Amino acid sequence: MPGPTISAGRDALFAVVAESAYGDGGSTAYAAADDFVDCSGWAVTPQTPGGPRDDAHGYISPLGDIKGKKTVEWTLSPTYFKPNDNGTDPDWHVLATKNGWTGGSWSASDAVEAGSTTTVINATGHSYSVDDFVRINGEVRRVASTNTDDFTVTPALTATPSATDAISPCKAYSINEDRDTVPDSVALWLFDNNRTVRIRGAFVTSWTFTGSDPAGLKFSAQGNARRADIIPSAFLDGAINNAVTTITLAEGHGVPADTSATDLLYLTVGSENLKVLSVAGNDITVDTRGVYLGGGAAASHSDGAEVFAFYYTPSTAGNIVDSTAGDAVVNGVPVKSVTACTASVETGAEPWANEHGDAYEVHGYSVGRLEATMQMEALARRGEALALMRRAQDRTATEVMWQQGNVAGATVALYMQSAILEVPANSIDAGEATASLSLSFSSRMAAAGDSPIFLVVS
Repeated sequence: MPGPTISAGRDALFAVVAESAYGDGGSTAYAAADDFVDCSGWAVTPQTPGGPRDDAHGYISPLGDIKGKKTVEWTLSPTYFKPNDNGTDPDWHVLATKNGWTGGSWSASDAVEAGSTTTVINATGHSYSVDDFVRINGEVRRVASTNTDDFTVTPALTATPSATDAISPCKAYSINEDRDTVPDSVALWLFDNNRTVRIRGAFVTSWTFTGSDPAGLKFSAQGNARRADIIPSAFLDGAINNAVTTITLAEGHGVPADTSATDLLYLTVGSENLKVLSVAGNDITVDTRGVYLGGGAAASHSDGAEVFAFYYTPSTAGNIVDSTAGDAVVNGVPVKSVTACTASVETGAEPWANEHGDAYEVHGYSVGRLEATMQMEALARRGEALALMRRAQDRTATEVMWQQGNVAGATVALYMQSAILEVPANSIDAGEATASLSLSFSSRMAAAGDSPIFLVVS
């Protein structure tokens, strides 16, 4: 894309496209406007390993090369860029639901009725179910049980709600215990001002969520993939008119060698989009010149004109979830001494590797045991964190709710229904003004089939 000759972080973009079959790249040969996810950065490490022959006796220098299978590792750093209107899925919805999370329906809007308590909410004829989440006076809570005209939330609200207080909708993502036998996967399109990286057969091996950061709530996903194609910005090697269909690019263009009529690539030059059907060396063959994907009409272009992978203008909108509101509740008690929180989900996805005769290392994956953990940094305050230490010594399962933000369109929460707290290490230095504790929680299913962790937006 046009811009500085050096890649600039400010131009980082990425898009996620659901694949219908592992590694097929999805149903499109480009990133649509609503495929984009607002991000703080991305990284990809595509490797083409090889090694010298080991039979080159009599030489001190390596001889020849033996090709290894190509590998891809990647990391994405989306932001919690939540759309303003409740009921709209966040822009990272496809990334999550194609990688181990189930996105339930949005819970309904309602209002509190008289006689409610911090745990029992009266709402005549409500439509809530167990494991729905709601937000009342800014606090996200799980629906633990229901009756016709009331429901119970957990953990308890910090104050009794008043009649007519709003019950605001939430969307909860839970762990998918019934992932398809055919592995879910996505195609990723990564962009900056100088290059495009197209990744196919991408799957997440771990998620990390970090809160109480001055820059706002953040998360990252990392994993493996089947293949990655680096498509840098290129330049025309010679001027072209508005009709020619064989076009020469300067050396180093990066158009994938297997581009075809059934595996297309679209390039942009000026305002015109080119539908690439094949490539041979530095020559690309394009379809009849015309208007493609909303681009400009066929036109003449000068020698040296920049050519880059097509993408639609990204469509993202919403709010960053900052760190000025939210709370932590452990075992039903607000813990105000928490200063930071990090949660991790290791998905248990293990690649099927090194299929004989395949050019790529990964050709699918299986799902093993998942592990969800949360770590809180807390001040060693009497009555809060120290009480949790005693609970850890008893090995008692603990409910954990951590939330950042408290208004519509800018609230995210992480919830564990049944977590085991590791006894934290104890130390203090006479020179320290305050002592702190690291509280480490490892989640369990409260009952068979329950989600060990919920990711909630509101």
